[in-house]
Amino acid sequence: MEGTDLRAWLFTIMHNIYINQIRRVNNEPSFVELPEIINQSISDTSISKLGIRDLQMAISELPPDQREILLRISLLIVDEKIENQNIQDQGDIRT
Repeated sequence: MEGTDLRAWLFTIMHNIYINQIRRVNNEPSFVELPEIINQSISDTSISKLGIRDLQMAISELPPDQREILLRISLLIVDEKIENQNIQDQGDIRT
């Protein structure tokens, strides 16, 4: 364009690039490294809570007859584990 100063345009462009870079750095999240024990305990408890919540939601969506069957099977499995533990305790058997 005639009648405009090229240096003024270039200065404005460079100034805006510089300001955008500063804004980008200030807006980026800063990460702080947590000790491994904290990371592990948080992830373990969070994952287990999420899994239990998802399982409860899935079971509640089942029809009543399917929920009853699932409950009975679960009780049989728990009962079998208790029996196996009792047998192991009585005979000091290790599996």
